[in-house]
Amino acid sequence: MLNSCGTCSKAAVNESTNKLAMENKSSLEQTDRLTQDKAIVIYDSHTRGFHFTATVYNNYVTVVKTLNGKPEKIVVEQSEIDAVKAEITKITLDDIAKHEAPTKRRYFDGAPHTTITVFDKGEKYKSQTFDGGFPPKALEVLVNKVLSLSAEK
Repeated sequence: MLNSCGTCSKAAVNESTNKLAMENKSSLEQTDRLTQDKAIVIYDSHTRGFHFTATVYNNYVTVVKTLNGKPEKIVVEQSEIDAVKAEITKITLDDIAKHEAPTKRRYFDGAPHTTITVFDKGEKYKSQTFDGGFPPKALEVLVNKVLSLSAEK
């Protein structure tokens, strides 16, 4: 706030400084949370009136069943997460986007549009869109493992 001589009052400066400090603290807390909970794999499937996203983290899975819905957290055994990671090592990550979908039902609303995204060493590898339930052969085992963790078999 400006006082009568056109300068800022100490109270206004302190208020602005405190507000900025709180915003920075909040931002840092969010960043810390994000770095602790990095996704390993995201399976995303949608069509008119249908949405399903399963995200695999290091200790749990989240599932969202509606567009802009709240994620449901599912705790899973570490051995199951390790099995997903093992499947990822069997895939040439640079080739994920090269695998073509075996079917094309999604073009006429016969199947949901689906992708799978893998995060590894700071890189993001995303598949081409494929029909839900009919992933490319090279990604089939990974897709099925992710779905088995989400209880959506």
